[in-house]
Amino acid sequence: MTRPVTIVRAVGPEQAPPVVLFHGMGLGRWIWGRTQETLAKGGITSFAYDLPGHGDSPSNPSLDQAIDEVEAVIRSVPGSSVVGHSVGGYLSQVAVTRVRVPALALVGAFPTRAVQLVPTRDQLRSSLRHTAAALLGQPFRLRYGDYHRCGFDKLPEDEAKNAFERITPWPGRLVRKLAFQPHHVNREAIGAPVLCVIGRHDRVVRWQVGRALGEHLDALIWRYDDLGHFPMMQPEGVRFDEDLAGWLKNPRGRKVR
Repeated sequence: MTRPVTIVRAVGPEQAPPVVLFHGMGLGRWIWGRTQETLAKGGITSFAYDLPGHGDSPSNPSLDQAIDEVEAVIRSVPGSSVVGHSVGGYLSQVAVTRVRVPALALVGAFPTRAVQLVPTRDQLRSSLRHTAAALLGQPFRLRYGDYHRCGFDKLPEDEAKNAFERITPWPGRLVRKLAFQPHHVNREAIGAPVLCVIGRHDRVVRWQVGRALGEHLDALIWRYDDLGHFPMMQPEGVRFDEDLAGWLKNPRGRKVR
């Protein structure tokens, strides 16, 4: 794969399969810095990639192109588990129906067609500003206020502003199909334990939607009452990083099969 990647090797002996990490819309592999360090201390090597159309790989991919590339990334790290955040979680859900993985963790993940995504008032206002661009399949850029209302307010102010400066435009072709032609994923097609992480203060994917997604996927569900949509960036999210490392070393679903 030629996709930009940040690799953090395990400290000491490997204690679990490697993990590939996929970020959310407009973000980049840089959001996983602290998480990767925590995983490394727990004996887990991690690979964080920029999704197509993001980070150091500017383009305007379609939804299917993005899923194909996520699948290719997973195959490029044989035997890897997968962690997907937000839209990266949506792409991961579809991709792991095509390639077997040891474990799948979804963090504030967008649901597929089986679960209805209920937009917040802020999301509706933001969507109206960018409807024309999305319908035309053109990239568009959200404002700082959009990110601040959707979770950057949980970050220290200087970190929030620095993070926003690294935000890339949203790929319009991907957004268009995600909004109007989402995929359907059956639990039976995912042959791995699934973890759904939801934040009580998530204002992008409401925790109720995350719970419904977890129930649809028969997943283990963790709800953090002090976290929002970006737990890997919040100061309070250190506990999430540590818990995630523990689960990846011993992945388990809600039911024993």
